Amino acid sequence: MQWIDEIVGLWPVSLMSDEIANQAMLGRLAQLCLEQTGSDEERFFADRDAAIQQVHATIAGAVAAYFDHLGVSPAPAWQVRARFERLQYGESHGLRNRPGAYLSGMLYLQSPGETEALHMRKDTYPGNLTLLDPRAGFNMLSLDNDPYQNQSLMVEPKSGLFLMWPANVNHYRHPNLSRTPQLSIAFDIVPAGGDDAAAPPESNWSGKIDDMWPTGLIKRRLPDYEQRNRELIGIIDELERENPNLTTDFNTHRLRDYKHPTISWLMAHINQSVSAYFNQMGIGQSVACEVVAWANINRFGDYHSPHNHPWSYLSGTYYIQVPEAEIDQNFDEDVHPACISFYDPRSAMSADVYPPGSRAHPIHTITPVPGAMMMW
Repeated sequence: MQWIDEIVGLWPVSLMSDEIANQAMLGRLAQLCLEQTGSDEERFFADRDAAIQQVHATIAGAVAAYFDHLGVSPAPAWQVRARFERLQYGESHGLRNRPGAYLSGMLYLQSPGETEALHMRKDTYPGNLTLLDPRAGFNMLSLDNDPYQNQSLMVEPKSGLFLMWPANVNHYRHPNLSRTPQLSIAFDIVPAGGDDAAAPPESNWSGKIDDMWPTGLIKRRLPDYEQRNRELIGIIDELERENPNLTTDFNTHRLRDYKHPTISWLMAHINQSVSAYFNQMGIGQSVACEVVAWANINRFGDYHSPHNHPWSYLSGTYYIQVPEAEIDQNFDEDVHPACISFYDPRSAMSADVYPPGSRAHPIHTITPVPGAMMMW
């Protein structure tokens, strides 16, 4: 693997959006929505009405573009579940998602009418759609201009607006406070097989793809690491002689307090990486932070189970020495000895939905090398 200074955006929420200008099609769909008394999701697109078939083609193009954007190849077999929805005055849809689906979406069929003035909070936003960041707990330590600060996306509906997002994202449709019904087509993209699977469409998507709420991962290989690592090995050996439980007592020793030029070199690169992260995220102001660092020694059979570091803004690791020889053991393919794996922090993501190597796969595994610094 090539180690260069970069920040990778893992596991983004890719929002597909477009504006459909075919007013005749939208008018026909609005008419069907008003006439329909119920909706059979499985039979929705079996209706041979030309307007419905155009919607199906639009959805198919968006789904193909979504999987291509995330590097999911081949794309999984899928089918559409769709329904007309009418929100009458005062009606809303509470917080929800579609478990087991790949994607969800909406096509608005008419612009909302004038909202009646009521004594409500200004942040009620009647008639709008809100999507929520699916990662838990990211509002605890947010900063101004931080992409984690705003954990929701508000969308104001209008005729012809097409939206599609990952189905694990919770969404909420605010109350319709207009006497005009809000008409839309809601749909989900679900797994399929055999005759139910949609034929792969041609790549004809002309709308937008916005990647929201990515998890940033810094990858660097520090300059002049060879000599510095030899010095760090000596420092850590000395620390372990003083405390044989050095690794398990990580919270009782602060490595940065050790007076040595190489420790100062390492701390300077950590601070430089933090600044680079903040700059790329658009956080322009100065941020006061403290670095807490410790040494880990992993010998044969040692490992760190999945965990995170609460009450921290960023975490990271710097590799001093990494085993080079192949390990002669019978492991399952997903064990990856001597590697580090990062897990998608979003809830409801299944480890077997997308293939390894795609941007959508929920496990990102890296084989570290000496001199490699990562921060996330």
